Amino acid sequence: RAAAMGLRVAMIWLSPPEGAPGYNSTVYDPFWAAAQELEMPLVLHAITGGAESRLIINYWDEHSSLGGLIRHHEIEHTLGMFILSGVLERFPKLRVISAENHTEWVPLFLKRLGTALRRGSTFPTKLSMDATDYFHRQVMVTYMNEPGTVDNRDIIGVDNLACASDYPHNASTWPNSQRIVERDFEGIHDDVRRKMTRDNTLRAFGLAGVFA
Repeated sequence: RAAAMGLRVAMIWLSPPEGAPGYNSTVYDPFWAAAQELEMPLVLHAITGGAESRLIINYWDEHSSLGGLIRHHEIEHTLGMFILSGVLERFPKLRVISAENHTEWVPLFLKRLGTALRRGSTFPTKLSMDATDYFHRQVMVTYMNEPGTVDNRDIIGVDNLACASDYPHNASTWPNSQRIVERDFEGIHDDVRRKMTRDNTLRAFGLAGVFA
């Protein structure tokens, strides 16, 4: 119904709420299959989950100060689950987008992901590719005012990054978005800049033909 209305993506919990099955459960397979068939990427947005997110949004919890320090653990856990449990193996055209979860954790995550299965997998779905290959094939990560992201583009993947402004929130780079892009891409080939600031987003949202 949402796709028929013209919506291009769907947002799901960053991690399932307490008591719900983990994303490795096959109970979600009909949903993954529908998202794949409709070519609707699934967005995992910051502070929308049932784990570390609860620390960040519950200002009355004495542990809430830890939220900003450990928030990346939640997206790492969820992406790791999608990849290592075989969700992206079973649904090779399913796309997942990490939104506003920052990117400084991604290079180390990919390094650990590459060695995560040295002793074999504990999940029933066997992987046919290296674990990092699923990330580069099916995962996109957004970033805002993070100069280090552009520096790490070859590790994360030029095709896996999408610049965002977060307009109109107070964390937005607007009205300085273009200046920040100029700063971050100084001396970098225009083709790379175009991908990370435009083309990747249009491709992910199925809008390439609209804004040709």
